[in-house]
Amino acid sequence: MRFNQGISLLFLIVMLLFYSCEKEKKLNDPKNNLHSVDFEILQLKTDKQKESFLTRVFESDQEVRKPEEKNEILKRNNYDLNSKDFKEYVIKGAKVDSLNFYKIRKYLYAFGYPSFQMENFKASSAIHTILLHQSFDRQMQLIHYPLEAYRQGKISGESFSFLLNKMHLNRFGKSLPSNNDEKAYIEELIKNLNLDDTNM
Repeated sequence: MRFNQGISLLFLIVMLLFYSCEKEKKLNDPKNNLHSVDFEILQLKTDKQKESFLTRVFESDQEVRKPEEKNEILKRNNYDLNSKDFKEYVIKGAKVDSLNFYKIRKYLYAFGYPSFQMENFKASSAIHTILLHQSFDRQMQLIHYPLEAYRQGKISGESFSFLLNKMHLNRFGKSLPSNNDEKAYIEELIKNLNLDDTNM
């Protein structure tokens, strides 16, 4: 009798462990994250909800960019860039960047560049901040949204030129020296990056 009870208890423990592992796998599965983003985008009905969404995206970007955390990890590992801790830190940041790119892309596909007045800096900075932290190929996928917004006066020349210059750095390995004419500088960046309207 005790033997059977022991077997039953062991079976229950194994099943609980299996369930926990499966649940953790599902939570960590990128596909599940993407499906939840798709659902979240569908729920954004008001400008307030959209602003809140963009704010959360910005905050998640900044959460993995804490200089003190990076410095602490490097210091703890004698500034070894190949240490396990630092690699995990970099991978974590890359995963967040990829997910945030997906979020911004789905948002822009659904609503275009925000045209409503946003109350906080986090929300209004979210799109170009996320794009700053992407590869050139990813930036090229979405740059026409900020470009159009700039043409329509929805974003400042200062923030747009900063994004374009980061793209220039990603593509050519160097920044384009700025000049005193911001508008001309932006147009030169657009030309160098082949972003004129006929090619978008």
